Amino acid sequence: IVGFGTTEDNKLSDTLRSAYTIVQNDLICIAYSPKLYASLLNEFTFCAGYGPSSNVNARNGDSGGGLVVAMVQSDLSISWFLRGIISKCGVPPGHTQCDPKFYIVYTDVAPHYGWIYHNAGLQYSSNVLY
Repeated sequence: IVGFGTTEDNKLSDTLRSAYTIVQNDLICIAYSPKLYASLLNEFTFCAGYGPSSNVNARNGDSGGGLVVAMVQSDLSISWFLRGIISKCGVPPGHTQCDPKFYIVYTDVAPHYGWIYHNAGLQYSSNVLY
């Protein structure tokens, strides 16, 4: 994940920061917090994070930031793709700040690649795996 959200001292970062994350099965996130995730996860969203074992995750101010994935191309070069956009972080009841132990909900960009490519004037191949 990449973004300019708040730092550990709750100030906006002036440098792009990044962290590794892992995409989870929706059922894992729903089991962790049914009230939060059941209404947010659908065919256009997904959740990611390390959950209860995490101390690094998206923070307040990161909404709209991206989850990017590297894909090895046939010529062995690497291309980076925007796969998700941070939509909602987990905030425990009674708190106002994102908790790194909660999963993050992302808008899934892949279902919209055709539209994005078309409107950007780029060639799109629907047989590419995302």
